Amino acid sequence: MVFVDFAKAFDHVDHNVLIAKLVELGLPDVIVRWICAFLRDRRQRVKIGDVMSDWLHLAAGMPQGSYLGPLTFVILIDTLQPDCLTHKYVDDTTMTEILDKSAVSNMQTFVDELVRQSTEACMIVNGHKTKEMLIGSVLRNPPLSVTLSSTPVERVDIQATGSVRRDKPEVGSAGRRHLVKGDVAPPFLEAAETLRRRPR
Repeated sequence: MVFVDFAKAFDHVDHNVLIAKLVELGLPDVIVRWICAFLRDRRQRVKIGDVMSDWLHLAAGMPQGSYLGPLTFVILIDTLQPDCLTHKYVDDTTMTEILDKSAVSNMQTFVDELVRQSTEACMIVNGHKTKEMLIGSVLRNPPLSVTLSSTPVERVDIQATGSVRRDKPEVGSAGRRHLVKGDVAPPFLEAAETLRRRPR
């Protein structure tokens, strides 16, 4: 598993790329124009003590604390689809590869493809905060660590994603392997599980 971190995720939401994706998704013109008006002519400046900087016009980024921030970021990462099992939760993206005992890992290829797609969307993968975790029999003969910009990604035993903590599997009393999660699961996971169990 590779846990991908995007550098300053909400700050790198490119307005032009975002609007192009909204149009591509077929959103009604009134919604696209509304979001354009929300993003147009945004400015920011910095205050240090009593000194204020000049105003700077913004061509990227979402206002902190806005409802549109997480939503627009999800729209941006929706099209990031490497050829492996991928889970996304706001700005957390987890790539998973399931290997047979004799199989060769293709995770490096998947990571390279994600980086390429991210670059096209004007997003930057943070190599220092991206982590890798191995689970199961692959631990006996681990593959080479995946790399970002020729730098190996750190391998970890525990990684937090959203409000769920993922640990290396441990052998339970009955000899079964399991993933240990955090004390509290996100509400949307509970709702999704309830819907999944309903008879159809």
